[in-house]
Amino acid sequence: RDLPVGAFYAFHRSDPAFPARRLPRALFSIANQLCAVVPGLDREVAGLTRVQATPASIVKIADLHEESAATIFRSIIGTPCSMVKFEPTTPIVVILDGADALPELSHGELNNLVRAWHEHGPTWLRLVVTTRAW
Repeated sequence: RDLPVGAFYAFHRSDPAFPARRLPRALFSIANQLCAVVPGLDREVAGLTRVQATPASIVKIADLHEESAATIFRSIIGTPCSMVKFEPTTPIVVILDGADALPELSHGELNNLVRAWHEHGPTWLRLVVTTRAW
């Protein structure tokens, strides 16, 4: 069955950005794209950026750029998506294309992101990662 694509990001080896920041930058792009697809998500992202162990500690989105990909995911995608009243009839897919273009030091971070997506993402939001052999 066909599933709607809610967001897409392609990694490129020639990307001039500092390689270790490519994955976080992808998540900010994905969150932005999802805000256009998921009703009310833009308000949740604007109002809630990070809830840590103590719910009172909230950090601005600008402060998240140096955090891990898993933390960024939970802060700007996972938690806000779980707060919107949105139940699509079919799952929405997010595609990360070309993960092999990430530097080797990002492989563990990508694995942690996939784990966080599975553990903290809403059931209606699916992640697809494409790669050539690492």
